[in-house]
Amino acid sequence: MAASAGFIWENALVAVLLLRALVRGDRGQTLSEYGLLLTLVAIGVVVPTAILMRTALASAFSDVAGCLLGTTC
Repeated sequence: MAASAGFIWENALVAVLLLRALVRGDRGQTLSEYGLLLTLVAIGVVVPTAILMRTALASAFSDVAGCLLGTTC
């Protein structure tokens, strides 16, 4: 679970860096194309993974919520 969360955050960081470069640089068209491709790949990976693992994800989120609330940990 931690690997996929890290993968998601890494993709989000890359997207933010691409957007920053898009605003600052002359190569806006190329960067925006890469940003669109990155978004499509991320959606293509995250959405099917979330659908296939919805039970495990719901269990993990409830475990974390219980730990944060102090009921179980």
